[in-house]
Parts: sequence; C-alpha cells; structure tokens
Amino acid sequence: MYLKMLWVHGKFISVGLPDKPLPQVMAFDFEANGCFMGGSHIGNKKEAIEMLNLAAAKGIKPWIEELPMKDAQQAVERVKRNDVRYRIILTQDLA
Repeated sequence: MYLKMLWVHGKFISVGLPDKPLPQVMAFDFEANGCFMGGSHIGNKKEAIEMLNLAAAKGIKPWIEELPMKDAQQAVERVKRNDVRYRIILTQDLA
C-alpha cells in the first residue's frame, strides 16, 4: 500500500525497527512506479553521542524557523504552499 503512494522513482526508507514483521513485498509491487525500498542505519548510543559532540564542537545548529503555537494555522498553510525553507518548529506560547 505504501509503495503505491510514492511518486515515480520515489523512495520508501524504513528508519527504526518495527515490532511486527513487515508485509510481504512482491517484485511486481515495484513495477508500477519504479520505486525503491531501503533502510537506514539507526546507530547506537556511542555513535549518537559522538555525532552530538562533533556538532557541538563545530557549532553546528539545526536550520529551523520557530513560530509560536498561536501561529500554527499559518505554519500549516505555509507547508501547503511549499513556503518553508527548512523546518518550522512550533514553540509553546502559554502565559
């Protein structure tokens, strides 16, 4: 079902390990849109800590735009218009 939703030559990448087995995939399932299926190495705790330490040492920060929660509708509309450069993060704006 997921492969059918992909664009032509789209990619289905599994990140993480599911609790249950993945459904059986037949070769014909890839033919309709020429999609690709793959996985991503999750890494272990040691690798995650090394990556975070490297990011901190090099001053690497995420590229985000923060908006207050009251502007959530504006954020959704911008996503629909493809007007988001990187990622919008909604921040708590309760008084």
